[in-house]
Amino acid sequence: MYKLLSKIIISKVTLLTLLTAYNLFFFLNDGYVYFLIFLVFFLIIYLRFNANNKDLFIDSIIFSNIFSALLPAQKPYSGIQFSYFDYLYLENIIYDPVVYADTYRYIGFHLFSKILLVSNNLANLNVALYFVNFLIFYSVFYFYQNGLKAKNKNLFMFVFLFLLLVINLPSQFNSYMGIGKLFLNGIAGFGNFGFRTFAPASFDLLIFYPLSKLLQNKIREFAIFGFIVSLFHYYLILILLISLIAYLSYQNKKNYLLYSVIFTI
Repeated sequence: MYKLLSKIIISKVTLLTLLTAYNLFFFLNDGYVYFLIFLVFFLIIYLRFNANNKDLFIDSIIFSNIFSALLPAQKPYSGIQFSYFDYLYLENIIYDPVVYADTYRYIGFHLFSKILLVSNNLANLNVALYFVNFLIFYSVFYFYQNGLKAKNKNLFMFVFLFLLLVINLPSQFNSYMGIGKLFLNGIAGFGNFGFRTFAPASFDLLIFYPLSKLLQNKIREFAIFGFIVSLFHYYLILILLISLIAYLSYQNKKNYLLYSVIFTI
């Protein structure tokens, strides 16, 4: 009986439940309706996974909860979010609209944002960021585990979390440790974790999921997921195309360097 009770107490599901409840109660309670909708959606996805992916799914959302608890998102409509949602409220802005965004920039991000803000509840932006971060962590860990056939997953997660915390330290602390803030912000999509706001760049690291499909020689899935992710931030198209050219070059034993340079220019 004692062993059974111990297993229940320290189980991943118990830890996940406690962490999720903590984040919902302290940081996301104002957007609890969308939180529950997303939660049900991801639960359905979880039930369709095989055992290996289910375990990775649980690990990723636990990681995401720990990250969100240590580094809560900024208040809605702050920081770089300022330039991505104003066009939805131009009629209500009394200042000169020339300093605001007057149109949307990315069709995928635009449609998703309109759904989130259909009730004008800005708290939904942080709820969306919470789940997007989970998808990002799942993508990164999926790439690490399945694409690279890598071991020491727990060590990798620890180092990854450490870097996420470091990027949020004041610049002087980064200098003391020899890790420049500019270096961390320069990693594609990584710097967004230092802003903790919902923006197109929040989706950048999702490219690891289609990239993992490419490493598994699943071109069709790479194209589908790559296209979907790119709708939220168009710059990802270039990264994915360059990756595809490198893949084709390797598979066909040909040098596409000239074509890559011409295309990039």
